[in-house]
Parts: sequence; C-alpha cells; structure tokens
Amino acid sequence: MDSLWIWKTAKASMILLMWLVIDAATIFTATSSVRAEEVTYSKDIEPFLRRNCLACHHSKKPDG
Repeated sequence: MDSLWIWKTAKASMILLMWLVIDAATIFTATSSVRAEEVTYSKDIEPFLRRNCLACHHSKKPDG
C-alpha cells in the first residue's frame, strides 16, 4: 500500500472521529439542558398517551 494513501485515510478517520465526538457532546448538552425538572406520569406521560394512543387503544376496542 502507498504510505500517502494510509496517511490520507488516517487523517480522514481522525477528522471523522473528532466530528462525531464534538457532535455527540453537542447533542448531549442540548438534550440534557432541555428538561431540568423531573418527569412524572400524571403530568408528562398520561397526557401524551391520551393525545396519541387512546383514540385507537381503549377498553371498547382492545385490539386497537
């Protein structure tokens, strides 16, 4: 193999790795700061289920 090809491949891999690390850190920081309060069933989950699931999945139509 050509040493120049190896160098270019290693350089491209390192740039990609650095981009992934920076991108992951940005995503983690953004998502962790979005919700500072605790998630509760009655306040967060139940309203979501009522809006999105109960139209099809309810006791009169159990197979939904």
